[in-house]
Formats: sequence, C-alpha cells, structure tokens
Amino acid sequence: MKAGEAIPESEAERIERSIDVMQRLPPDLVLMKIENETIMTMAASRPRDHKKIKEEIVAQLEAYPSFAAEAIYNKPVGRDPDTHEMKFAEGLSIRAAESIREAYGYNRVGTTLDPIPDSARDEYRLTATFVDYQKGMVWQDSEIVTPWYKSRQGKMVRMPDDRFFNVFVKARRSILVREVILRSVPAGLKSELFEMASRLMDEKLNDATVQKIMAEFGKINVTREMLEKMLGRTTANWSQTDKKTIAGLWQAIGDGETTVAEAFDVPAPDESASTKEAPASQEPGAITADDLKANTPKAEPAKEKTG
Repeated sequence: MKAGEAIPESEAERIERSIDVMQRLPPDLVLMKIENETIMTMAASRPRDHKKIKEEIVAQLEAYPSFAAEAIYNKPVGRDPDTHEMKFAEGLSIRAAESIREAYGYNRVGTTLDPIPDSARDEYRLTATFVDYQKGMVWQDSEIVTPWYKSRQGKMVRMPDDRFFNVFVKARRSILVREVILRSVPAGLKSELFEMASRLMDEKLNDATVQKIMAEFGKINVTREMLEKMLGRTTANWSQTDKKTIAGLWQAIGDGETTVAEAFDVPAPDESASTKEAPASQEPGAITADDLKANTPKAEPAKEKTG
C-alpha cells in the first residue's frame, strides 16, 4: 500500500458505521432511511420495462374509459388577434400525472409548505419533490404563495385561512406535484398517454356526456350562453373538438388550473364578507393577482390550439 493511501473499509466496519449513524438520527428519519434503502435495492434488481409501463396505462384507459376525459385539461389563454377565436392551452392533468407515476414505479413524491421568515405578506414557499429511486434522480420545483391578492376593485385583500390552506394551497400543491412528475418521466410516455386519451375521447365523448358536464358547469354558475360565447358557436354547431375542449375546461377548473373568473373574464364572487382589507401601509409593492398567476407553473406537455 502506498504512503498516504486510505485503508479500505471492511464490510463489518461499514455496517458498524451505518448503525452508528442511524442511532444518531430521530426515529422517523431512521424509518425513512431504511425504507429508501429497501426501495433502492428493489429498483436496482428490477429495471424498468417501458413496454409494460405503456401496457399498464393502456389497461387503465380500457378499464376506466372515463379516465380519458380526466386525463387532459384545457384552459383559455386569450383570443387570436386575427380570427378572434379563443385559444386554449392543453396538457396532461393532475390525474394523468398520478397514473403515470403509479405505472412508472420506484419513486416518491413529497411536498412541503414553509413560512418565509419576517415576511410582511404571510408568504410561504411551497415545494414539491420527485425522487426516482431507479435512476437516482431528484427533481424539485417551488413557488411562493400568499393569502394576499389584489381584488378587481384594486384593494389588497386577504383570503380566510381555511380557504387559503384548504383550497388555494391544496390546488397549487397538486399542480406542483404534477409538474415534478411530468418533468421526471420520459417524453414518449407523456405524449403516448396524451394521444391515447385524446383518441379515446373522440370515440367515447358523446352528447349525453357533454350534457352531464354542462349540468356540472351550471352548479358553479357557468351557463350554456357563457360556454357558447367562449367557443364562438352554439351547442348545435359544436364539433367533437369543441366538446373535448369543454370536457378539458371542466377538468382544468376542477384541478385548480384556472378559475371561473379567469376562464370567462367575469367578476369573482363578492369578497367583502370573507376577506380582510390590507392596511394602507401594506399596499405598496404587495403581491397582486398577476403576481400569483406569474408563479403558476407551465403545463408539461402543453399544446396551444385555437377554437
């Protein structure tokens, strides 16, 4: 052995050192460490079979045809300046990402919500993490969330805590989870699911199903006239693409990808009874609704279409 060269660690020494490290950790971290090492060992012995992953997703779509309608979202992103037709961004939904994650195997997804110290606007950092045990890869994404936003009247108002944590944060958490999953899996897997779901919707999305979706829209005060105005056509003249767009819009609103107020450019419900107005000293530089939208992760994959 050359001078200065480290003496190789024996297996017994390695085990003893590992036990010593675990004894110093809190019990919950010890369990997590054991669980992670067990999953990594299983992942190493069972390489991914992408053909089987695809077969599992196909089997889900065949067994649960309604999943196709939940797999794709559509949300309006403005009108074409020349044709004035509404443009939509479409992509894989939260439900689709969860199905991909399940079929992909040997992974973990987690989220954290941490208050930002000394924040004058009750800001929190929301973080989602995807761990791929087979490839030893970690993908993380985060954004700043706050209960303060600018109302249409131009005043800074604060959401009630129950709405902020149980509705707004929950929706943002789901969207971040979707993003880290879709950023971490192969592009081919995502595009394959998108195309399969789209084809199945062409086959299965009939007028009766569309009527059910429109009835659900009615429960959130979205009328037939609002939908017709958005698409620029009456229901009698809707194409199959229009019907898929309506189904995707319902999914987008349900996922928290957009809101009725944003999608249809209508005033939000009266906030005076459920929000607090910001002190005058807090208004300068306060986070606005536009700031919140700017933090919204872009869909992956997302395609823009007109009409």
